Amino acid sequence: MILNQFVPQERAARHWMHQNPDAVETWLEGVTHRDGSPADANAIAQSMKLTVNN
Repeated sequence: MILNQFVPQERAARHWMHQNPDAVETWLEGVTHRDGSPADANAIAQSMKLTVNN
């Protein structure tokens, strides 16, 4: 996508994440904030306007 269509990296990454929400959710398993609380995949997805399948 980036090489063929001259799409900026950030847009290409967001597009890939939108097309692969399960992979994004998997990446966030075990990820925590500095205070030790778990990362909220749904909150992150909402802020990025992604869809996470639960």
